[in-house]
Amino acid sequence: MTTIWQDIKYAFRTLLKNPGFAVVAVLVLALGIGINTTAFSVINAVLFRPLPVKQPDSLFSLSIHTREQVYDDNFSYSDLEFFQKNANVFEGVLTFTKMQLSWQRTQTHKVMTEWVSRDYFDVLGIRTCLGRLFSSEEKSVPNTYPVAVLSYAFWRTEFSGNPDILGTDVIVNGKNYTIVGVAESGFEGLRPSQPPDLWLPLMMFPQVSGAALTDATSYEVIGRLREEISPRNAEAQLTALLPELDKNFPHFNGKRGRGRIVLTPSGYGSLSQKERGGAWIASVIFLLVTGMVLLIACANMANLLLARAIARRREIATRLALGAGRVDLIRQLLCESLLLALVGGCIGLWLADSATKILMSIRPANLDLPYDIGLDIRVIIFTVFLSLLTTLMFGLIPALQGTRVAISQTLKEKQGILSGDIKRFSMRNILIAGQIMICVVLLMSAGLMLHGVRKTMNIEFGFDSRNTLLMQLPDTL
Repeated sequence: MTTIWQDIKYAFRTLLKNPGFAVVAVLVLALGIGINTTAFSVINAVLFRPLPVKQPDSLFSLSIHTREQVYDDNFSYSDLEFFQKNANVFEGVLTFTKMQLSWQRTQTHKVMTEWVSRDYFDVLGIRTCLGRLFSSEEKSVPNTYPVAVLSYAFWRTEFSGNPDILGTDVIVNGKNYTIVGVAESGFEGLRPSQPPDLWLPLMMFPQVSGAALTDATSYEVIGRLREEISPRNAEAQLTALLPELDKNFPHFNGKRGRGRIVLTPSGYGSLSQKERGGAWIASVIFLLVTGMVLLIACANMANLLLARAIARRREIATRLALGAGRVDLIRQLLCESLLLALVGGCIGLWLADSATKILMSIRPANLDLPYDIGLDIRVIIFTVFLSLLTTLMFGLIPALQGTRVAISQTLKEKQGILSGDIKRFSMRNILIAGQIMICVVLLMSAGLMLHGVRKTMNIEFGFDSRNTLLMQLPDTL
């Protein structure tokens, strides 16, 4: 450990003697690592970040997979009641559905509303920062209690955080609703990509839809799995219930009874299970592209280190002649690379944090993204891992090449004159060729993407769209 610490101190002093090289190297690495950290920050918020609920790892979305289709966000209220009564694998089951409704106070505008079942807040373990949640009567009696719970963010923006709003009547889709509470800060529903502004009891849904509560088939069903039951065993037990489910609700013509239940973790990320498949594909492509940028940065850095190793060949040959081991020199050179990568990683982390804030500020209003795409422990661990990986990617080959010297021949050379061995440059040529190849691939991909965007913008609609405006009227005027 003492030897490594000495190597780090020596590497630090060596880099201080050549500040121009150190600054260029750190900036190159910071850009490469920063771009990848930015990409992972977005992916982390969309797919991996735990929701601010009780025990998010035990929350699972239900879906029925048949040969014809997948039933995931098209369950009915009767399905919910069936699972609440018969699914003993769950501690609790909830359902919800989203809808944009008109909100009328000082002016009329659209709000994202989430209709929730009676166990929604209890299963998730959500509390209020002001007022209360829905009472048992409000959650159970249809069309009787028009009450609303506001999200913390909506309360701050719409009411400026006024604590005297409890009992205030507001008009939602032309109907009066009474505000009874404000949810705790940080909770933005189970789908933060479309955070709700307020929650309404599902029992009031027929007042807006005009249909019976049991007629709608637009609900997601989520359950909290019991600790002693594994997801695979739960899937088997729930699949055994499907014939009875279809027997009670024959309008599906027995299709669901021949399917199987699939449980998908629902306590992480900001997307529904239907959206996660496409998000995974997009994330892989995103990371591949940013990974190519990092490869270019590493190849660039490896070239710089190879050139530096050639310039230091007399120093290395002298140390080898004095008895230093090649392994010791490789370790010392890797310590220099590690210092550069860690400093570049720290700056890259700062760049990623700044970039995500800029992305959120300039994103289109209709682009669904979580409000908080910030740094957390997973992003920091990813950056540290990436810094260590880049150390090997750009530092190992120059360290191996730089310590492979002919001692006597190198010491006989005059200062500034290179050996006639052309093979010394073969690795640099390979790295340069690799950089060019990756750049060509990235440029071609960017060109194809721009071509696709251009074709999308010039799609023929089948009618003359010039001087045509699209407007949306509220459901209730």
